[in-house]
Formats: sequence, C-alpha cells, structure tokens
Amino acid sequence: MDSPQVTIDLSTIVEAKQITYTKYLLNTPVYNLHYKGNINFYTTGKDAIELTNNEGLKYCIGTQKADLLLSAIQTQMGQLTNKL
Repeated sequence: MDSPQVTIDLSTIVEAKQITYTKYLLNTPVYNLHYKGNINFYTTGKDAIELTNNEGLKYCIGTQKADLLLSAIQTQMGQLTNKL
C-alpha cells in the first residue's frame, strides 16, 4: 500500500518562514488537518515551517529540522523564480 502524498505548488508560495507552533516536544502526528484557514501537518518537535500562498492560504509543516527544510524550500523557490 502506498503512503499518501501531498503536493504543494511552490510557484504559488509568496512567503516561507520558520515558526514555533508548540512549546511541547511530543505532539500527536496529524496529516492534513484543516483548522481556522490553515492546513497543518504536525510531527514531533516544536518547530514548523509556515508557507503562505498567493491566495492567503497557510500551510504549517511541523518538522524536527526546520532550518534544513526552510533552506530547501527557499532554494527551490529561488530556482522557480529564475526560470520565469
């Protein structure tokens, strides 16, 4: 059985930043939780990456290595901008 995959179109992302979404280290993993206009993907750890698209929709992606994920996303966003 294949695991579910989520696709976020980085060409529509206007802002990416690192945030703290909880003070607790252990969180209940959640996949694709729609809550108050945000789409949340939680994991263990207290940091997250918040992506905002051009329509104002926010994606909150929990991660244990937020700095690495943010760097990878910003690199990909830069490559998409250079191609346009």
